[in-house]
Amino acid sequence: MRTIGITGIFDDFNPDGTDYISHSNDSFHPENSTYGFYSMVDGSLLAQFGDDAPNITKGYFFPDGKSVLLMGSTTVIERMWDPQQTQAYVYPDGYAIHLGKPGGGTLADLLVQDGNTMGVCKWLTPVPLGASVRVSFDAVSPFKSLTSLTLTCVASTDTAGGFNHVLEMWDWIQGRWDPVDTRTDPIGKTAQTYALTGTGDLSRFVNQTDRTMRCRTTLVRYGPAAAFTWCMRYDMVQWSVTR
Repeated sequence: MRTIGITGIFDDFNPDGTDYISHSNDSFHPENSTYGFYSMVDGSLLAQFGDDAPNITKGYFFPDGKSVLLMGSTTVIERMWDPQQTQAYVYPDGYAIHLGKPGGGTLADLLVQDGNTMGVCKWLTPVPLGASVRVSFDAVSPFKSLTSLTLTCVASTDTAGGFNHVLEMWDWIQGRWDPVDTRTDPIGKTAQTYALTGTGDLSRFVNQTDRTMRCRTTLVRYGPAAAFTWCMRYDMVQWSVTR
C-alpha cells in the first residue's frame, strides 16, 4: 500500500506510476480548488473533488494501483475500486468497544502497519482471569460473493503477561460469531500478525444487503500480568477479498 497526502496546490503525477496527483484549478483561491486522484497504473481519473477536498487529509492506493481509499482526520470519506478488479483490500470504517475503554489513536492508524496504533485498554477495576478487552470492527466489501477471504490483524499488548488474542468473524446468515473460522494465539509486547482465512460458504461473512463485514478481537488473560492495567495496540486490521 502506498500512502499519499494532500500537501500542495499542484502535485505532478509521476509517469512511472509511483506517485499520485492532487491538483487545483485555482492556485490563488484554494477554496475553489478541484482535486483529482489518478491511477498509478494508467493515469485514469479515479475521483475528483471540489468542496470536499478540504476534508481529505490523506489517501491510500491499494496494491492494484487503481483503487484508492480517501480518509478524513479520523474517518473514511470515500472508497473507490476499479470495477474490473477481482481482488480488494478493505479496511475498517467503524468500530465498537465491548470491553475496555479508548486508549488513543483512531481508525486512520489501522490502514497500514507502521507502528502508529489505536489502543483499547482494560478498565482500572480489577478483573478476574478471562476477557478484558474486546473490540469489533466493521468494513464494506466491494463484492457480495467471494471466492477467498483473509482477515489480518496486527496487534500487541503494552504489558507482558499471560495473554491470548482471539480473532473471529461474524456470520450474517446464522447471526453469530462463526465457531469454525476463528483462531486463538498468544500475544505479547512485540507486534504479531494474526491471519484468519475463511472457509466454506464465504457469503456468510458479507451482509448481502449493504456488504458489511465484521470481525471481533478479544484479549484474554490466562495468567499473571506485569502491571495492573494493560492495553491492546492495533497497528493494522485488513480484509483481503477476492470475487
